[in-house]
Amino acid sequence: MLETVTFTWILAGVIVVFAFIKWYLGRNDDYWQKRGVPFAPRISFIGLMFKLAFNDITELLKDMANKPFGKVFGSFEGSLPTVVVAEPDLLRDILVKDFHIFPYRRPMMTGDPVADSMVSLMIGEDWKRVRTIITPAFTSKRMRQMSSIIDECSKSVVEVCEEYCEKGKPVDFKSTFGAFTMDVIAKSAFGTQINSHKDPQNEFVRKVRESFLNFTIPRMMLS
Repeated sequence: MLETVTFTWILAGVIVVFAFIKWYLGRNDDYWQKRGVPFAPRISFIGLMFKLAFNDITELLKDMANKPFGKVFGSFEGSLPTVVVAEPDLLRDILVKDFHIFPYRRPMMTGDPVADSMVSLMIGEDWKRVRTIITPAFTSKRMRQMSSIIDECSKSVVEVCEEYCEKGKPVDFKSTFGAFTMDVIAKSAFGTQINSHKDPQNEFVRKVRESFLNFTIPRMMLS
C-alpha cells in the first residue's frame, strides 16, 4: 500500500514538472499573434536539435526567410520572442544609417578574458572605445597597404601545398589556412615575422593557441 502511494506521488510530481516545463517554454507562443505580427511558430527544443543535426543554421534561417511571413516577421529563440529582418534596405538602416539607435548586441559572455575582449562580443561604451581605436586600421588605404603582407604570407601557403603535392599527401587545409591567418595577423597587426607552417612551436603561435584552447563551449555556458 505504501509503495503504491509513493509511486503515485512520484508520478504526480513528474507530471507536474513536465506540465510546468511545457507551460514555461510556451508561455510566449501567442506573443506575436497578440500584436498582429506575422510570425514563424516556435520549434520545440527536440525539434530544433533534430533540424540542426541535419541542417546548417544558415540554411534554417534562409528557409524561414523564404516562407510567406514577409520580410520582417516574428520568431522565437527558445521561448524568447525575436524579430527577423530580411529586407536589405531596412537592414542597411539598422546596421549603418541608424546604427546609433541599435548599438547593442545580445550579451554573450564566454568566461574567457581574451574572447570577452573581442570587439564582436563587446557592447556599450567598451565596444565604442575599442571600435574607435581599431577603425583607422581598416580604412581602404590601410587595407591596400596590407595587401602586400597578405600576398607575401600566401606564398608560404603555396609552398606548403607544393610540398604535400610532391609527396603525394593530402593537405590539411584547416591547419594550413590557420597558420596563414596567424602569419598575416602577426605581421600586419604586431609587426612580427613568423612562419607558423614551419615553426608551429613559435612562442607567439603557442600563446595564441593556448588562449583559444581555453575558450570552450561548456565554459561559455557556465559563465
